[in-house]
Amino acid sequence: MMVEKVEEKTTVVPDIKPTPSIEENTGEETVGEKEQPTKTEKPLVRKYVVKNRDTLFSISIKFYGSRKGETLIKNANNKRSDIVIIGETLVIP
Repeated sequence: MMVEKVEEKTTVVPDIKPTPSIEENTGEETVGEKEQPTKTEKPLVRKYVVKNRDTLFSISIKFYGSRKGETLIKNANNKRSDIVIIGETLVIP
């Protein structure tokens, strides 16, 4: 009868630490906590091409449902008067 000598293999696994987060680098300890990036919301800006028979008032009613939009539209387009020209592109904030 033959006896084989089997050597045991020992595997060395290095101690791996997780990548430190920004908070850990500054000395604060957090476990499994990550800050969510904040979304910067862009204001809704639309464009409108003035059509025949449009007025600043009618455009304001169309987009805002009231006269309050007239001033917003004028300011967004650097207008001094209520006059709009057919084919003119207006920014609607």
